[in-house]
Amino acid sequence: MKILFFTEGRFTPTSRFRVEQYIAYFEKEGISCKVIEAVPSKYGIILKFLNFTGGRFISTRITCLFSTLKRFFDVFYYPSKFDMVFVQRDLSFMLKSPILESIIYKKNPNIIFDFDDFICMKSEYDNNVSHERKIRKIIDFSKTIIVGNKYLKNWVAEDDKTIFIPTSVDTLKFVPNYCKHKVSSSKIVIGWTGTSSNFPYLLSIKPVLEKLLCNNNIEIRFISNKPLPELQYIGARFIKWSPSSEVRDLQEFDIGLAPLFNNQWTSGKCALKVCLYMSVGMPVVVSPIGHVNEIVEDGVDGFFANDDKEWYDKINMLVNNPDLRVQMGLSGRNKIEKQYSVSTNLAKYIEIFSDSKG
Repeated sequence: MKILFFTEGRFTPTSRFRVEQYIAYFEKEGISCKVIEAVPSKYGIILKFLNFTGGRFISTRITCLFSTLKRFFDVFYYPSKFDMVFVQRDLSFMLKSPILESIIYKKNPNIIFDFDDFICMKSEYDNNVSHERKIRKIIDFSKTIIVGNKYLKNWVAEDDKTIFIPTSVDTLKFVPNYCKHKVSSSKIVIGWTGTSSNFPYLLSIKPVLEKLLCNNNIEIRFISNKPLPELQYIGARFIKWSPSSEVRDLQEFDIGLAPLFNNQWTSGKCALKVCLYMSVGMPVVVSPIGHVNEIVEDGVDGFFANDDKEWYDKINMLVNNPDLRVQMGLSGRNKIEKQYSVSTNLAKYIEIFSDSKG
């Protein structure tokens, strides 16, 4: 069996956790895989001569145009050479209609369409009707739809060809650091990880973080692709995300945070950061929005927080109770291994591929 994968780019979370980490396992099952990444990736590059405020917009447009042109070459040349084509999200946000996807369909109708966000909206604040029509058309001519949570499955509303597979974690890679030893003088590290596009969620609890930092035994860190001066100003520590250090950086957290706004966009998010926290054995404090409600059991492997007071009180409860941190961390790790791990969900993909080929 030969499968062609179109992804958003090597370092985008969606590509890494919904395709790339599975490739070696697929190939062990005898599946020949070819991954074609967006070039540049979703987060792109800033052309050096345009690295100023107005120039960045122009740079983004230039790189997206280049990426779209390359996509045209790829969809004309490759799909007919494979048994099926795995399409991750829409292939170009610059195009208002599914031109690229329709070309794939003509070349190879065995399309698997995968997405893990509420992609009928271009962004959290851009509910574009024409974009929703585009996504609906891709759904119509796809043989199978894979979604990252039940909210998205309900939105697709085509149960006969829609399958829910949660965004999962390779629990052989993301493991707790059981050798980590906290001496009495060590600070409790409260952490957050995510791309810079998610900074508004983190900033929504800035007053809470500022208050927590009055305690000299607390350190706040955030891992991202960009710094956040508003948090660094109050004393939070920025950790540059790197694939070589991401596991180690997460292992150094004692408590993981996942604040969200309550809206349609966030209801469709897949709570990857929560799964990452829990995979390395730490308790979480989260906004009980969307898929998070299915992953975290309040009071068992983490806490729900709905306002500043709850955020502060729940975090403080974990700061002051190391035994509770350990207990919740173990519970969370166990849940990820059983329900949200690559080893658990691999068989679902293999079954889909076998059915789609037939």
